[in-house]
Amino acid sequence: IVKNTYISKCEIVLFNYFRIINYNGQEIFDVYARIVKPPHIPTVQEINSITPLNFTPLREETDLDGNEWLVANFEKIDENKSIDIGYKSKITLLRRSYIPAKLSPSDYKKYTNSEPYIESDDPRIIRISESLYHRNFYQFIKNIQKWLHKNISYREMPSENGALFALKNKIGDCTEFSSLFVAICRAANIPSRLVAGIAKGKKWENHAWAECYYDGKWIAVEPTWKEYVGLFGYFTNRITLLYGNWMGDFITRDFSIRYRYHVKRNKERINFSRNIKIL
Repeated sequence: IVKNTYISKCEIVLFNYFRIINYNGQEIFDVYARIVKPPHIPTVQEINSITPLNFTPLREETDLDGNEWLVANFEKIDENKSIDIGYKSKITLLRRSYIPAKLSPSDYKKYTNSEPYIESDDPRIIRISESLYHRNFYQFIKNIQKWLHKNISYREMPSENGALFALKNKIGDCTEFSSLFVAICRAANIPSRLVAGIAKGKKWENHAWAECYYDGKWIAVEPTWKEYVGLFGYFTNRITLLYGNWMGDFITRDFSIRYRYHVKRNKERINFSRNIKIL
């Protein structure tokens, strides 16, 4: 997993697209879909180009976490038919230790507050944070990483469950590991946020990790992969797609859709599949 951790620069081409399949028993119409764009992060993730595939964007939108979305509109999708939409992006990934940033008072409050699925005000999470705390920031982060690997077993989850679920059940995948990590940091009043994207371990796949704000900079942390305990910063084996709490319907997902239909059915069947290719 860590074989390309210290590669200083990597040029990639990302194909990220979704297939929408209408099994609804009737046509759906006035279809709106949103796909998140990979953000341009100076000195870390440089977006050289982005080309929509199979659609012309109706507009672009920006959400509360600064994520940018391409919005597509289709007149209809016939019964038992599908459409593929997505983008091709040429990206330069750069190895960096941190991203310099200024955090406003409102953002500081946002990234230290408890919220659904990141329950940093739960007494159990507060006690864990206090027991792991160290005045040295990097030692504290390392303590959390070690605690997670000792107390939480990795298991692929069919849904996104968050920090308290992981603590209660002692299981979770990258979403639960990262959510609990962020919750423990926030309980210590360290601004932290979730990051979703694509990362390469044995292969490129969907992944979640975290960022902590310390001493005027954002620092990326890998809570899930044990090989990264004590390693901090931005590596060339991951592509950031969005920031924020995407669990449940709280803030963001990397893809969303809404549509209309003629007759209400007991069961709606609109299936989705995601395909990722990286060159």
